[in-house]
Amino acid sequence: MIGLGFPNSSPHGPRASEAPPRELRDPCSGPRLCSSDLAADIGTRMVGGALVRPRALAVAYVLLMLASLPARADDGRGTPAIVSLGYLEGTVRLTPACPVETARAPCPVPPGAYVGREILVRTAGEVVARAALDPHGHYRVALPAGTYVVDINHVGMDASADVPRAIGVRRGETVRVDIAIDTGIR
Repeated sequence: MIGLGFPNSSPHGPRASEAPPRELRDPCSGPRLCSSDLAADIGTRMVGGALVRPRALAVAYVLLMLASLPARADDGRGTPAIVSLGYLEGTVRLTPACPVETARAPCPVPPGAYVGREILVRTAGEVVARAALDPHGHYRVALPAGTYVVDINHVGMDASADVPRAIGVRRGETVRVDIAIDTGIR
């Protein structure tokens, strides 16, 4: 340890008989009652001028770490198993993109055509996930294992024979649902 510059100090700090200079003394020493005295009485300490409870910080840290762990469930054999996710992914095609479109000459999908369109994932009638489409109509969403109904959010006259569709998601697996949307352009 480096000496603190006290007269006659050793490299290990001041000797017990030496008092530190006045400017290095604890301002709460003496007969005055300071918040650090109160902190010592209630199991807290002063850090940067704030009262801190070390046990409360430790508990908060442990709870935060536990919350970041994956959920656990019974694997059917009475032993806990880590619940992992499965995925739903696919591509949405918008057709027609112009009033006169043929199989030989399809119209390009205009930029921004996928903006505002979403894939809805429901269970028991409630929407549990939404997946936005990227500029090319692709989507991907992570879901816990279970049974779901996939649908679209029906922008304007959008309709599709591909949805609603019931799917089953298993942990670690990907379910692909491609959807062709009839935009209603004629």
